[in-house]
Amino acid sequence: NSNSPIPQICSPYYRALVRQVPEEQKEGWALLKAGLENFVKNVKPNGFYKSDEVNVCDLTLFPWAYRFY
Repeated sequence: NSNSPIPQICSPYYRALVRQVPEEQKEGWALLKAGLENFVKNVKPNGFYKSDEVNVCDLTLFPWAYRFY
């Protein structure tokens, strides 16, 4: 799904970890931060991503967010 935040978070995370060139790693971290910020902007007051109920984005991204915090 092109509206899913999952690729905006998972792919940059691996880019930052796997790439060996420091500039590519920095780009990965910057893209990851932007993806997380986009995700957070779209979390509704009840705590779910663009929904009144838990959805696949919430379940998929929770472990990633948990690792960062």
